[in-house]
Amino acid sequence: MAIYTDKYRVNDKTGCWEWIGALGEDGYAALKKDGKRWRAARFFVEYYKNKIPLGYTVDHLCFNKKCVNPEHLEVVTQAENCRRRRVSKLDYNKVNRIRLLYKNGMTQIKLAFKFNVGQDHISRIVNDLSWDLAK
Repeated sequence: MAIYTDKYRVNDKTGCWEWIGALGEDGYAALKKDGKRWRAARFFVEYYKNKIPLGYTVDHLCFNKKCVNPEHLEVVTQAENCRRRRVSKLDYNKVNRIRLLYKNGMTQIKLAFKFNVGQDHISRIVNDLSWDLAK
């Protein structure tokens, strides 16, 4: 049985089920079910596949934050998700830019959205807990 079919459109070129409902501040698809807020991708994985173990997260293999197609979503550890994001999205130039923008007052949430990474990763960068001082 399909759910929330009125909240996404299928992209014929990519196969993504692109969420047209609410988005969180980070740009990820969001929904409410029984009074609880969910990341829509997490909800779809649990609905169509299996419950997500504690400490695991959902990785968008298609790199589309709005995609809720369970076939495009993989359950991975947070560490693995961070490794994948860092490798594909950031480099030393971007890390230096993130630190400069943060120093000049841009919020971590805005930086996360701008650079398409999680706020937790931005926090580690600006607090020198991730990425050695960029060369």
